[in-house]
This record gives sequence, structure tokens and C-alpha cells, in this order.
Amino acid sequence: MNNLFRKKQEVSKLLLSIIVVFVVVLNACSMEAKSLKKGEVYRSLGRSEVIEVISKNELETNIGGQIILARYDFKGGKLRVVIGDKVIYFEITKEGLKQGNTIYYSKAALAALEEKKRKAEEEKRARKFKDNGNGTVTHNDTKLMWQQGEGGGKLESAIP
Repeated sequence: MNNLFRKKQEVSKLLLSIIVVFVVVLNACSMEAKSLKKGEVYRSLGRSEVIEVISKNELETNIGGQIILARYDFKGGKLRVVIGDKVIYFEITKEGLKQGNTIYYSKAALAALEEKKRKAEEEKRARKFKDNGNGTVTHNDTKLMWQQGEGGGKLESAIP
């Protein structure tokens, strides 16, 4: 009977340890960021607005057309920026900072967007032509056909 009681205690301790570890891991996964990287710059697309982190609790912004020094901290999982008596909240996303419909992209996110745009333009150019499989290509919009081969020929040599 004594052994059974000890085993129940050991199982209870083990379960309690597992629960504590689970709670610690769960809290770690849901913890919010407590700082931004000094020197990180966030830019909005199509607008001239920029946010630059200058210290662990200060940033500069030109939101509204003039450069303003602002203090920031984190509250409720969001970045809270205080400019004078005005408080602005930003969501922290994988792209950067989001306020309303405006996203201020980090340098890495902007580079990823540019790469995605470049690839899309490259694919669009590739779709303009169809390889006919017989040594010719056709421009899909104009339906003009060209013979494939080395470039560099002169117009005069193409006219009989």
C-alpha cells in the first residue's frame, strides 16, 4: 500500500512538472517583443513616411511631413508610440509595423517585396512569347512570328 501511495505521488509530481513546462513554453511562445532594433528603418509604400528606431525607447518619424522624435513602448502586444499628447498603436507583423491600412515595411520585407515584383515581371515577359517547337517563337499579343537564332543580325540582311 505504501508503494502504491509513493507511485501516485511520483506520478502527480511528474504531471505537475509537465504542466509547469507546458505553461512556461506557452507563455514564451505568446510573449510580445520588448524592443525594436536600433537603426531599423520602416517605410510605407507609395508614401514618403519613414519610422527609424534610434534607441531602445525612442524613434524618429516623419509622419505628417515633419521629423518628430517620439517615445515608444509595448502594450497589449502592440507597439505604442507617444508623440506629444497623441498615442498611436501599431501591430507588429512579419512585414513590419501596421497602423490601420498602412504598413511600414522593414528593410528585409521591402527587399522581399522587390524580389517578388521582379519575379512577377520576369514571368510576365516570359508569357509574352510562345515557343512553337519548330525553331520559331510567336508574340502572344501581336501574333507576329520570329525565327529563333543568334541575335545581332541587321535589318538590311533580312530584307531581300
